[in-house]
Amino acid sequence: KSAADATVAEIVANGGKAFAVQADIAEDGAAKRAIAESVKALGPLTGLAVSAGIFEGLPIDDMSLDFWERTMAINVRGTFLVVQA
Repeated sequence: KSAADATVAEIVANGGKAFAVQADIAEDGAAKRAIAESVKALGPLTGLAVSAGIFEGLPIDDMSLDFWERTMAINVRGTFLVVQA
């Protein structure tokens, strides 16, 4: 059982509504699909918390450009796309 499934089960057991969806929000269209699945499962959204992000505590001299771009794709662009969706 995944951590997401366990969290959903706990919320439902306490009388709430919950739905877990996994998405790589850095991928084109993933945020829209995740929001659409959530709305289908739960109805219109009235709030949103975006906590996606990655961080690897490397000195800047040790970071590759690919690593930097992936970090920005998830932490900044991905968050924007989720909120926009």
